[in-house]
Amino acid sequence: MTQTARPDEDIDGNTWTTAPLWSKVNDSSDSTYINSGRYGTGYLGLTSLSDPQSSSDHVLYVRAKVAYGINEPETLYFFLYQGETYIASSGPTTISRTTITTYSKILSTAETDSITDYGALRVRAYVTDCVVSESINVYDIWFECPDAPVVSTHIVNTSSVA
Repeated sequence: MTQTARPDEDIDGNTWTTAPLWSKVNDSSDSTYINSGRYGTGYLGLTSLSDPQSSSDHVLYVRAKVAYGINEPETLYFFLYQGETYIASSGPTTISRTTITTYSKILSTAETDSITDYGALRVRAYVTDCVVSESINVYDIWFECPDAPVVSTHIVNTSSVA
């Protein structure tokens, strides 16, 4: 199974519209979104997760589409942070002009191992390679990782009966 973290707070909306941003990109819906143009950047806090004690299957997802474009490509970067500490980046991601598309960044073992506090994760989205009038809509953001291991609380009675 997996745990999923979704945005639960605006940390810095910068040029993304409209606040509150987190409530528009945390519901698996394509009916609400946030929008930003050239050089737009914004930070969103994610819900807390339990440490999965695993270095595999950590993925950051973003669903997006170009809202208005003239010159291709329109590009979005999405980043994972732990507080102020950079963890991983999608690199430049060319966004579809025709379809709302899910983009993902699978974290490497080194990136995953650098996470020490699953309660302090944040996402940053940054629009680039757009001319002044172009913009990108982001419809959904989420982060997945494995479930935390189950800790057994079984107690064995070792006393003897006389």
